[in-house]
Amino acid sequence: MQLRTASRTMANDLRKWRALLLVATTVTGMALAGCSNNTPDASHTTAAALPSAALTPSGRLLWNLEAVLRATFGNSEPASSDTTQTGPTNPSNPPQNSTTGRYVNFNCAGINCSPLSTYSPYRYTFSDPTNSTFHLSLQNYRKWSFGNYPEPVLINGRIVACNPRESTFLIRYADASSFTLACIAPVARS
Repeated sequence: MQLRTASRTMANDLRKWRALLLVATTVTGMALAGCSNNTPDASHTTAAALPSAALTPSGRLLWNLEAVLRATFGNSEPASSDTTQTGPTNPSNPPQNSTTGRYVNFNCAGINCSPLSTYSPYRYTFSDPTNSTFHLSLQNYRKWSFGNYPEPVLINGRIVACNPRESTFLIRYADASSFTLACIAPVARS
């Protein structure tokens, strides 16, 4: 029992040190590059906002997505069933009308996400992302178009909104060889 407690304490300490190291490295790099700004602004006023504010724009998108995934699935490893590589699968709530018919739907977590031909496990980049500015929307995204290559990012069949007004939504670019994210406004299909 003491070994488990010590192991958990060490793991928590390691997470804290990683976050501190990330912030310290980013701040030092910005200062060395001449990018530091001594004028405080709203995005740098709280300690909780600091890790997200210290990231690149792409890093902030990933941080916010991972924070929503953590809030939805807890510490379980999420998985997506999507139509990107293997053709249509059976997600919980697929788009009925979409420009490409493709999407990313994180709709499973933990050891029950099988077979791997259907579910693609997602491995977190950040150890403990929190305070996302994203949320899951109840809007009917099925008749929207995001363009030729963008694929909507869904969690349990609900589209991820990037802002409180729900004017932009999270997409993944299908033509990129990486998990490239963006927030874009949809266009209503006629």
